[in-house]
Amino acid sequence: VLQLSNQWEMSTNNVNWTPISGANLQTYQTGTMAAGTYYFRYVSTCLATTQSSTSNAITLTVYAPPTITVSAPNNGVICGTQTVTASGASTYVWSPASALSSTTGTSVTYTATSNNSITVTGTDVNGCVGTSAPYAITYSAPTAISATSSTANFCGVGGNTTITATSSAPYTYTFTPLAGATVNSSTANTA
Repeated sequence: VLQLSNQWEMSTNNVNWTPISGANLQTYQTGTMAAGTYYFRYVSTCLATTQSSTSNAITLTVYAPPTITVSAPNNGVICGTQTVTASGASTYVWSPASALSSTTGTSVTYTATSNNSITVTGTDVNGCVGTSAPYAITYSAPTAISATSSTANFCGVGGNTTITATSSAPYTYTFTPLAGATVNSSTANTA
């Protein structure tokens, strides 16, 4: 009866080989491995003559999952709608969907109405998946604006008035006429 000793061996440089403890069946399943390139081969040795036959080496590359980061202007302090951006992968899925303009893409817009956090799952070119740490969104309520008119009431077809907007915030104002009114000019905070 021909007796063989079979052994899987591993190398990190395809030159120096180390027997894998307990790996002597035709199939071998690795455990969790750190990122890197590994080589495996199968060696059968005849116990009577110590002659051996070695298989070709197979290469296994283990990729680290991508590190996904999220960024937004003002470190995530949002008043209204702001663009948030993910990096570290090729494609992205955002959550939760309720406040986002889209659940996919590198950049999405977030409409803040309260404090919240978002996470992004990214897939890189190797198909490896990583998820960002929760990114805190801090809702900052807009500073109030007060508008006044130099003339409170008109009779008949109306007339001219100066409308003034004020706020403690350094806003840039845009005046939009309604109900047939016209805006002749707007400078700073008046129209």
